[in-house]
Amino acid sequence: MKRVIKFLLLIFYVTMTNTQQCRQVTTTVCDDVIMKRLQDLEDLMNRLLTSFTATPESPELPTSCSTSSVNGKQLLKSGEEVVCEDGWTVFQRRFDGSVNFQVGWDDYVQGFGDKNGEFWLGLRKIYDMTRCGGCKLHIQLTSFDNETAHADYSSFSIQGPKYDFILKLRGYSGTAGDSLTISHNYLPFSTFDADHDSNGRVNCATLFGRGSGGWWFHTCGSSALNAAWGPSEGFLHNIIWKSWKGSNEALKGTKMMLRCD
Repeated sequence: MKRVIKFLLLIFYVTMTNTQQCRQVTTTVCDDVIMKRLQDLEDLMNRLLTSFTATPESPELPTSCSTSSVNGKQLLKSGEEVVCEDGWTVFQRRFDGSVNFQVGWDDYVQGFGDKNGEFWLGLRKIYDMTRCGGCKLHIQLTSFDNETAHADYSSFSIQGPKYDFILKLRGYSGTAGDSLTISHNYLPFSTFDADHDSNGRVNCATLFGRGSGGWWFHTCGSSALNAAWGPSEGFLHNIIWKSWKGSNEALKGTKMMLRCD
């Protein structure tokens, strides 16, 4: 790199010298055509020197938290501010019922809640982060007795709005059991005002009084992490993860996170 810069500087010096000499004489050697060529060469040297000596651009912002080990809020390439935990992007968090998750389709697509507390990041943003593949899913669960469990999936993505954000995952491991693959995989997202589930009799998102929130429902499935928050009040009534605590015991806390390679 140093040799290239020295060579360019040498050419630049010779060019400038010749130009100055030509400007001081009035012979036909320094006609308008030659002066124009010398000026063009001078301009080219200036551009080349600028490109070699310019300050490098700042690193491109990441598309998800996976490119950084930072914890807390981080700005992504999309302009979205997200919550990061050890390289994972948090896209759902619940723990005290302070945010109402019984909302409509548009809210679930765009996102809602408070990133300092309970929130849902938004289906569109989850799709944008997972559309290129190479993403994993990590789910943390907490009972009202403060027991904890987790579920991990080695591959996770959702399809775009044209397909109602169909869930695609595989490769379960963890301590909570698998309450997503069998009953919810390859199914579209549903809300109380957008019924895309496989139940021909009822809308799973409005089932059991207070509602089951938006989710990838089948008929109606074995998990509902966006259901009404609170202690258990009956079969499938509140937040559940059937393979861990069954269908009758509500969960207190949930956290869903993704990480992309």
